[in-house]
Amino acid sequence: LILDGVAYGAAPTALRARVLSAALSWFSGVPYKPRRRAMQHWQERIAAGKAAPLGGVLAERSETGAIRLWREPQKISVAATLEAGQSELIWDHRWHIALSQPFAETLTIAPLGEVLDALPGWRETGLSRRSLSALPAILSGDRLLAAPIAGFEPGAATGITINVLPFPPPATHRLSR
Repeated sequence: LILDGVAYGAAPTALRARVLSAALSWFSGVPYKPRRRAMQHWQERIAAGKAAPLGGVLAERSETGAIRLWREPQKISVAATLEAGQSELIWDHRWHIALSQPFAETLTIAPLGEVLDALPGWRETGLSRRSLSALPAILSGDRLLAAPIAGFEPGAATGITINVLPFPPPATHRLSR
């Protein structure tokens, strides 16, 4: 997740805290907020431009002022298996992996960091190694079949469309005065 640094900085303090809290909740899979002091310390570290972990989420300010948030790779669930004939599963409590049709072989869903060097052109994605490491990768044996969030989905070769969506779907929040 990348937050626009200018818009974030212009927002009221309470709104910034709510945005970070919602992002933290989605990434970590924990529905409740961290303690106020921990949240304040996290925001202070982010504002100071320091990499800051909290609740399984890392945040860092980029050189452009944008705030990047991503899942800590060591907090990710272990690999999951999509058995032959199965067409969907939930991975790491936050990603819905769905195939347009069942695969004839067993597939593995694992953190992309485990096979990142097999991803063609990953440096051109504009995402850091740390950000990409926590994204889902779909493997057939040891071969990287797809990493749709990272832009690698050779669907034409397989004839199968792979959808990777946030789970649960992001809530729509209406902020009123």
